[in-house]
Amino acid sequence: VLKQIRAIIPIRMEQVEIAIKIPSAFTAKGYNVVAQLAQIKKEEWQSDGSWVSVVSLPAGLQMELIDKLNKLTHGRVQTKLIKS
Repeated sequence: VLKQIRAIIPIRMEQVEIAIKIPSAFTAKGYNVVAQLAQIKKEEWQSDGSWVSVVSLPAGLQMELIDKLNKLTHGRVQTKLIKS
């Protein structure tokens, strides 16, 4: 079905990788947001309680993930596009 749709409408299935750092006050809810939208490739808990991860997700969901994390952390989340 998707192949037939692609012939009519160009659908891109690009994956992007993003590095994310969530401050300790928001890690529990932030982890859940990330896990719902992305595949966690690497993760590490910092000594200050913050959570650092590298995630992979469809390019179309990138802004949704960043918006949700910014809203949750009041702009204190740090993100960096690693691979597009």
